[in-house]
Amino acid sequence: MDKVIVYSSGIVSCSVCVDGKMSIKEIENEVNMVNPTGIGSKWKISKDKTFSDGEHTNPCTCDKYKNRKHYLLNC
Repeated sequence: MDKVIVYSSGIVSCSVCVDGKMSIKEIENEVNMVNPTGIGSKWKISKDKTFSDGEHTNPCTCDKYKNRKHYLLNC
């Protein structure tokens, strides 16, 4: 399984499933390599406390794999 899986990507935000051992810097670097924004600003971990559904905290444990986490990023 890939270290980073982008499962949703929009104009200003994206959601990713990552290996739970990755650092914030590693996550941001990898997301920017596999899913570049196409503009001058890069993906950064969002300061939002929850995802758009409002039910899941940012970050949260993956619902399929306990050793992975989901993060929301903004550019």
